[in-house]
Amino acid sequence: LTAAERGATTFGATTAVLAELSGGAVGVANLGDSGFRLVRGAMGAAASPQGAVPEKLHIVCKSEEQQHGWNWPYQLMRLPDSLGAIEVSAWDTAADCDTYKFCVYPDDLLLLFSDGLSDNLYDSEILEVIGSVIKQELAEAGGVPPLRSDTSRLPRPDRIASALALAAKRRSRDLSAWVPFCEKGNESGYKSLGGKPDDITVVVAWVVAQN
Repeated sequence: LTAAERGATTFGATTAVLAELSGGAVGVANLGDSGFRLVRGAMGAAASPQGAVPEKLHIVCKSEEQQHGWNWPYQLMRLPDSLGAIEVSAWDTAADCDTYKFCVYPDDLLLLFSDGLSDNLYDSEILEVIGSVIKQELAEAGGVPPLRSDTSRLPRPDRIASALALAAKRRSRDLSAWVPFCEKGNESGYKSLGGKPDDITVVVAWVVAQN
């Protein structure tokens, strides 16, 4: 991320989240209010050892937002010389990223996203959407969960990502919705109601065992 920041030739500002899988661990660097969630138990009994109680769908690791103030996330920024006279009270760099490292296991589900998702859906709602897509795909497959060795039968991650993005988009257009963005605003003294229209990007990936 530092190399990309130094090599940037265009102008603008952005938050960032990057992830790398190495062996059985994932490292994440997160800047601003983009983020990640590591979801476990997505395949229920299929992901549990024989004879064990199936895990419930749950979040085992998540990022925390970096904010200078309400709706003022850390971000990388590059301005043209013509705007050099503008006073910027906080310059963030790649070195300001929060970093995370955690173990992952087969059938874990990793989500990376922009704040358009997390500002409009609570974690419980994210899990509901994931569970609904998985249930639908398993029904289409005859209701038989895939074996861990059969990664081709895992629910398609692009379908999960699309369902999450569409759910966030619908909520962002609901003028009477109470969403995480409203809650954060109220905590900072800004009263608001309704979803937050924003860019919405979601990337979803399964963790699978190496052959």
